[in-house]
Amino acid sequence: MKRTVLSIEDDAVFADIIAKSLVAGGFAVIKSSNGEDGLKKALSEKPDIILLDIGLPGKDGFELLEILKTSSETSSIPVFMLSRLSSREDVDKCFTLGCTDYLIKTQHHPDDVVRRLNRHFGFEQGFARWEVLVALGVVLIAASLLWWQISNPKAPAPVPSQGVELQTP
Repeated sequence: MKRTVLSIEDDAVFADIIAKSLVAGGFAVIKSSNGEDGLKKALSEKPDIILLDIGLPGKDGFELLEILKTSSETSSIPVFMLSRLSSREDVDKCFTLGCTDYLIKTQHHPDDVVRRLNRHFGFEQGFARWEVLVALGVVLIAASLLWWQISNPKAPAPVPSQGVELQTP
C-alpha cells in the first residue's frame, strides 16, 4: 500500500527533486507550492504525511502548521518540516506548534527524507512479527525459570565455620 505525501514547497526545482526521491521510495506524492493551496489539498486529499516548508507565499509554514494541528480534520496527520531555516527559535516554534520532525534542507539529502518517513511509518505500525516472537520467547523463558526455581526449593547450604572449632566436654 503506497503512502501519500503532500509536499508543500515553493521552490519548484527542490520540490521536483524531493518528489522524485519520494516516488522512488514507494510514496505517492501530491505537490503544492503555497500555503493556501497546501491547506486545501491537506483537507481534500487527507495525505498520510505532510512535508512542509516554512518560507511559503501566502500562508507561511508556521501559520499553516498551526492551522493543520488545530483542525480536527488534519490534526492527526504527521507534519515533517523541511526548511532552510535552522535557528533554535524556528525549530522550537515548529515543535511547539506540533510538528513531528524537523529537517534542514542543507543537512538532509532527499534520500534521507525518504528514510526518515519510512522510519516514521515503521514505528507507527508497531513491532514486526519477529520482534514480537523474540519478546514472547524471552518472557516464556523467564517465566519457566521462575516456575522451576519456585517448584524446586533447595535447603540452604550449611555455613562453613570460620576456623573456630567448638569443643565439646
